Amino acid sequence: MTARPGRPVENNSVENNSIVAADVEGEASPQSSPAGALRVALLHNIVSPHVLPLFERLASQPGLALKVYFLAETDRNRRWETTVARQLHYEVLPHWALRVGRRDLHTYFVNPTVIPTLLREGFDVVVSAGWDSFAAQAAFLLCKALRKPYVLWSGSTAHEPSWRRTVSLPLVKMMVRGAAGYVAYGTRAREYLVQLGADPRRVAIAYNTVDVEWFQARADELRPGRVDIRRQLGLGTEPVVLYVGQMIERKGPHDLLAAFELVARAQPDVQLLLVGYGPLEAALRRAAASRHLGGVTFAGHVPLADLPRYYVAADCFVLPSREEVWGLVLNEAAACSLPLVTTEPVGGGADLIEPGVNGAIVPAGAPEALAAALVEVLEQQERMGEASRRIVGRATYAQNVAAIAGLLLGLQAAAARGHRGAYV
Repeated sequence: MTARPGRPVENNSVENNSIVAADVEGEASPQSSPAGALRVALLHNIVSPHVLPLFERLASQPGLALKVYFLAETDRNRRWETTVARQLHYEVLPHWALRVGRRDLHTYFVNPTVIPTLLREGFDVVVSAGWDSFAAQAAFLLCKALRKPYVLWSGSTAHEPSWRRTVSLPLVKMMVRGAAGYVAYGTRAREYLVQLGADPRRVAIAYNTVDVEWFQARADELRPGRVDIRRQLGLGTEPVVLYVGQMIERKGPHDLLAAFELVARAQPDVQLLLVGYGPLEAALRRAAASRHLGGVTFAGHVPLADLPRYYVAADCFVLPSREEVWGLVLNEAAACSLPLVTTEPVGGGADLIEPGVNGAIVPAGAPEALAAALVEVLEQQERMGEASRRIVGRATYAQNVAAIAGLLLGLQAAAARGHRGAYV
């Protein structure tokens, strides 16, 4: 997750996944000639430092000619650095943004040029990261019209109830059942795709992840100076519970504050470090002050490249969300050898936490259960932190690339064998 300077403009320059369709079993032989490469159009919502390294690695795979189309450069609720210097064939499409909600922003991007762009540049397969955009939906219809494969890359789980999901469910089911293949963030995303009608044999799991190796190396580099880092951050020597994320309702920050108050009664010197920003920040600061919680520190926005300092300074990590597709901060914290505490709706919990081994999973909206888990984890932080680092080692960019490339080349091989009709 290391973003480097540079402006995003158009630039021309494992684990085994055995759950690909029966027709697609075995890896296709990569095409040695660029002229024979599979032309892949990948639709992604915004420029994110989490996915750029993955896209770069995927584009380097033999047999694939990848172009990424971002629906927008960024969105109002993100302060990510989007100026990156990576050799990747991509462009940001012109767009309109329809935004819903103020406290927890949802944006529906409309990209009117997506169809002519895809037709002009040509493609063999479209991969869409998500289904809730005009581009994803229009590309699906285009693929059906041209009888070309459409692949859904999804992290959605059954733990995301909303009026938007209810209204769009018939369309989503049609897109899922009409897709040629699927890439799922993890176990829960795969389960939800199957629930919506996906053939489980065509679902490849590419664990949602970050640059695990970079976080591990950076944490190892910083750890000898941990005492100085804590002093610089205004922290004492007692245990530190860390939260990283937006200050919005669905992330459960009020639940965390209530849980911390319970923990502080049993361990008065425990500390809570909150990293992030959002519309609830002022209210949370007032609540902490009114409850006389002296061990709470608000760090505000921290650039991604500086986050390892905060992970190294902490003793455990908590993500108390009431709704969460995945929770990439779990990957980051685990790579930095922190035990993890999260809630049942968090998609990443199923794959990144082994309860009792490297952390705990508790019901959402239950401060008492959250407090009990934090106390338990803090008592076993060293052992659990080591386990977190081991467990997150299976969710890497290398695993992602193997899963996605294997699925795409498998679809190509199946089409070459005359089975195209099964996938369009």
